[in-house]
Amino acid sequence: MSANEYQHLRLKSALGVLIAGHRQSRLTQNWLQNKPERSLSLRTELQKLLQSIASSAKDAFAKAPNIYLDKTCLFKLITGEATGVDHLAKEIAIDAGYELTTISAQEQSSPPEREEIRRISLGMQSALAEQGLSQDDYSLRDNLALSFSDILVAVWDTREPLIITSGTARIIRTALMRRKPVFILKLDPSLDLPQLLINQPNTLTDAHLLALETLSSDKESLLQYFRVVESETHLNQALQDWMSLLCCPFCLRFSKVIQKISV
Repeated sequence: MSANEYQHLRLKSALGVLIAGHRQSRLTQNWLQNKPERSLSLRTELQKLLQSIASSAKDAFAKAPNIYLDKTCLFKLITGEATGVDHLAKEIAIDAGYELTTISAQEQSSPPEREEIRRISLGMQSALAEQGLSQDDYSLRDNLALSFSDILVAVWDTREPLIITSGTARIIRTALMRRKPVFILKLDPSLDLPQLLINQPNTLTDAHLLALETLSSDKESLLQYFRVVESETHLNQALQDWMSLLCCPFCLRFSKVIQKISV
């Protein structure tokens, strides 16, 4: 096979980001607390993070011209249909440069707000007609959404009982077990700005993953894998580390193959 024929094997440069978080009632009770500036700061920080992720991914794709097609990068944002964080994600996705896909556990009867939104409904039903879906049902939906995503962005207030119960905490745990990059916008009731945290690739050892899988998790057992992003420089470096793993894990090896074929 010639080098020219190898060009047909190049991949499309695409990245999927899942945004998960609490419903509006929990956001209001545990963090917003009738402070409009907090709602604005969450929106601003989330949009800035999405733009930073896209910019870093573009740089990573550009470093691998022999692997990726020389076309515009495709960024997909996946979220749910609930109030609160899901609704906020839908509002900012397209303006941040992302195609939007929503995944709902139940069938949705109303049409999407905008034509460019892609909707997926799983059509799940409770075993008992008078009861709604359980958290396990919603977690099944979340796990499916995570399977179609490369990165998780979670808005989490960390207000959990002894053992984590919220869907947000559960999906953070699942993403860690799958060795995915996870960003947390941590909502501290004493702060008006969300605190940005990111997990570190080198902490996801086999031993740690086994502990996550087999032991009950509390908020501290999850937060131990994260560190606070203290500056834009810190964020850019963390993103570069993750994007190298996500987008260019085989760049050097692939380039050597091309060189051998060309000789």
